[in-house]
Amino acid sequence: MVALLNRARMTTATTGTGTVTLGTAVTGYATFAEAGAVNATKYAYCIEDGNDFEFGLGTYTASGTTFSRDTVTISKISGTAGTSKINLTGTAQIFITPRAQDLAAPTKQIFTSSGTWTKPNGCSFIKVTCIGGGGGGAGSANASASQVAYGTSGGAGSVSMSWIDATALTSETVTIGALGSKGAAGANNGTAGGQSSFGSYCVSGGGSGGVTAASGTSVVQSNGASGGTASAGDVRFSGQDGGPFIRLSGTSAMMLCNGGNGNFGAGGAPPAFNANGSAASGYGCGGSGCASSNAGGSFAGGDGAKGLVIVEEFY
Repeated sequence: MVALLNRARMTTATTGTGTVTLGTAVTGYATFAEAGAVNATKYAYCIEDGNDFEFGLGTYTASGTTFSRDTVTISKISGTAGTSKINLTGTAQIFITPRAQDLAAPTKQIFTSSGTWTKPNGCSFIKVTCIGGGGGGAGSANASASQVAYGTSGGAGSVSMSWIDATALTSETVTIGALGSKGAAGANNGTAGGQSSFGSYCVSGGGSGGVTAASGTSVVQSNGASGGTASAGDVRFSGQDGGPFIRLSGTSAMMLCNGGNGNFGAGGAPPAFNANGSAASGYGCGGSGCASSNAGGSFAGGDGAKGLVIVEEFY
């Protein structure tokens, strides 16, 4: 929502269609400065000059003191409605007031597949959240007798958020990061999740895919795949790493190989021994790994989940 001021109304001796030089407060009203106007901030305004009026969005400059007429929402000049600027006569008054769209409730667009965001009429500000795709868990080869083989879990996609002045925007390209695919049954790695983005404002990398490990008996801890990294955005969060797998001997292990969790759900849950991995259940989460014990067979990991982009629109 654009900035507003309480009971601020001023005269102006400006003529023409350009930036207004502010004069004095109208009797019974405050100046913009007295009402708390902040330099270089956009405000919704109205200018009245005789029977003509102009509603729009402009920028206050403390030095001068001036007010630019950046965007005209509606005007009526000599009885004709449109979006033209008044040719000021030098006796106009300007005041801060909300336009109809400034009082509109926020809206949002949620993208689960790639496309184009188109700015709704009157939208002046947006908050964008991007989530990269989750990595897939790795598959496991068939373990030898009295041994354990396994595949590690996939990492979650990163998250980025940006707060964007939308007055100059009309549309923006939205890319949804693909899910990272599971490693097929056998010694097959999972693949990384894809990158999600909103133009160049928000870019969220996907989580890495899990890797397969050979059959053995030695004690070992293998960390899950790394979460993704965001490369653009006002606020950036790395994705959660996949859970570790700990082999204790040739016959036992700690099955902690859950996929990386995310803000919109959970990674794939750890399976039992000698079972396929679990797919992620939330946007941007990682798939689980899997394990084979004592010649129990070859198994597949779990798929990661695709990314997400949310655009919240303010008026």
